[in-house]
Amino acid sequence: MPATHNALGNCWIAAHPSTNPASSPDCAAQNAASCAETCATAADHHVELLPPRDRPKTSTAVARRFLSHALGMPGLRDKSAEQQLAQLRQVKKDERREKDRARAEAWD
Repeated sequence: MPATHNALGNCWIAAHPSTNPASSPDCAAQNAASCAETCATAADHHVELLPPRDRPKTSTAVARRFLSHALGMPGLRDKSAEQQLAQLRQVKKDERREKDRARAEAWD
């Protein structure tokens, strides 16, 4: 019986009458055996992982905002620092968009 993979990369036997690969222990064991026969490596499961994204650095403005919300003390927040951080993020976002736009125009 040919083994196929569902969208999650799990193996199951296409000719099996059950459409649910985990419907019984026998079916699951049969799927595992069939997968072992047809799939040599995990790469055969067509799972593509992306590299992890870098976590944004925590600034004092963000830390103060988190703490003020968690402790219920709005006086801890530094509004001017939060505004500067928001402006900095907007500038970086605009730079990324412009870079992507220039890259797209280069291919046209």
